[in-house]
Amino acid sequence: MGKSLAQPEDGGNPLLPVLKLALVCYGSDFGGADFVQRCERIAKNAAENEPFFFMTAITGGLAGLIPCGLGCQLALAYTGCRIGHAVTYILGPKITTAPRSFTWISGAVISLGVSGIILSKTKGAIEL
Repeated sequence: MGKSLAQPEDGGNPLLPVLKLALVCYGSDFGGADFVQRCERIAKNAAENEPFFFMTAITGGLAGLIPCGLGCQLALAYTGCRIGHAVTYILGPKITTAPRSFTWISGAVISLGVSGIILSKTKGAIEL
């Protein structure tokens, strides 16, 4: 977040330091055009990856191909991976890429695992 605020009157807010801390707006390199571009890219990444997982998981769950307990655990793990990926991507310049890569790969493995579970249970049920 830069030194100048979008609204000049915001500088007089006594809660400004607390709000900056709560919104993780610290340091001179946070905010600005680069930060906005990172947020746009992470939103696009989420729009490309998350629908496949959730539609696969919902379809498998409704068809009774994924046990409820396992499905819930996989959905929680996938959501955790996606949140971790988003946070590490936004913090990008401040940390290495290893945590971001790990969270993305973990989410992809879970997503493919759900697809594999569904395919293994439908083997032979689909006739061509």
